[in-house]
Parts: sequence; structure tokens; C-alpha cells
Amino acid sequence: MRPKVTFITSIVNLKWIDQCRYYLETEIKEPYEWLIVDNTGKIPVSYATANNFLAQYVETEFMCFLNDDVILLGDPLPAMLKQFDDPKIGVVGTKLSFPDWRIQHGGVSFGSTSGEFLPGHMESGSLDRGQVDSINHCPVTFAVAMTRTKLFNELEGLSEMYVNGFEDLDYCFKIVEAGYECVYTPSVPIIHVQHGSRTIKRDQYNWNMFKNKWGKHLKLLEEAQK
Repeated sequence: MRPKVTFITSIVNLKWIDQCRYYLETEIKEPYEWLIVDNTGKIPVSYATANNFLAQYVETEFMCFLNDDVILLGDPLPAMLKQFDDPKIGVVGTKLSFPDWRIQHGGVSFGSTSGEFLPGHMESGSLDRGQVDSINHCPVTFAVAMTRTKLFNELEGLSEMYVNGFEDLDYCFKIVEAGYECVYTPSVPIIHVQHGSRTIKRDQYNWNMFKNKWGKHLKLLEEAQK
């Protein structure tokens, strides 16, 4: 029997949550828990702060970040949990598609854009023909991503220095630095209404924070790709 998983969701747009609940109840076949926090107030807290708050109440071995603007078209848990049979795995992410079935996320890679070494979603904008249906070791987005609860606590959760962006990549880098691996697996079809649950106003600020913190690691990645 697979272990129970706790989903955690920070609600930032009430128009998505009923849809999210419907697909959870329809598609997830194994017992699970779902912790949510209403973050739609006049002064919402950051994604990292909200999810760290929820994480302190997780009692299961694994927890899965779940955006409220995600549509599950199948149960991703079996494929994700299978990856954790390997004790070196710290995070598992999934393939995400735009509503028009073009790929939004197939893992995250870093490459040169306008002379700067920047992160980007692999295959983003491409029609999904199965071209990312192999496991890749790379950072992943936390619209849907699973981690070990004990490890999350040991690494002190998501960094709250970011404002709704890059905290997921930061956590993946912490995972790798701690000697674990971050895995992407296509799992089942999942639609993500990108930016349905957040804005991108602070992305430059977040990138600057991320670059300053992980500059040494980014330099090694950049040199390895030359």
C-alpha cells in the first residue's frame, strides 16, 4: 500500500479552488490529506510563507505542493511516489501543460538569454508529442511537486526572502547541495493555468536574490554547458 500524501495549497484566487477540489476528489484514488490556507486577504503573505505555515501541520511522510489553478487528469501519486523508492531522491516534479495542451513545464533548465544565464521551462510552448516523456534530473516548479516531509523540515522549508517566485528553484538547489536529487517525471496529464495563481511583478527581484545566493553554482552550470 502506498503511503498517504498530504497536499498543501495556498489559495490566492478563489475562482480556481472549487475546480481544484473537484479534480482531487475525482482523480486521486488513494487516501490523502489536503491542507489549505486562505491567502486571498488584502495583504496576502508570500507563497513561501503560506506553504511553510501549512507544512508545520503535515504529519505524513510525503507532502505535495499543489497550486489552486491546477487540473489533474489522472492520479499522479503512484508515479511520483515510485521515484522515492530511491533514498537519494528529495523532490519529484511533473509535466505541466497549458490549457491548449502545449507544454508549460517539463523541468527547468538554465541557458543564455540576451547574454544572461537564466532559468526556463524545458519545452515550454511546444505541442506535447511525448518529447519530454523521459525522466530528467533538473530543478522543477512547485505547481505540483512532492518532497519528503522530514527533509523539508531539515532544510528549513522554503526561503521566505523570495516574493512569489524562485522559492521552488531555491529549494531544489538546497536539495542538491544536501546530497539529494531532484527528479522530473511526466506522470499523468496535468493542466496548469500559468499565472492564474500569482503575478510576475517581482520576478526580477527574485532572480537577483537567487543569483546572488547561488551564483557559484550557476557559474559551474554555465561552464559545464560551454
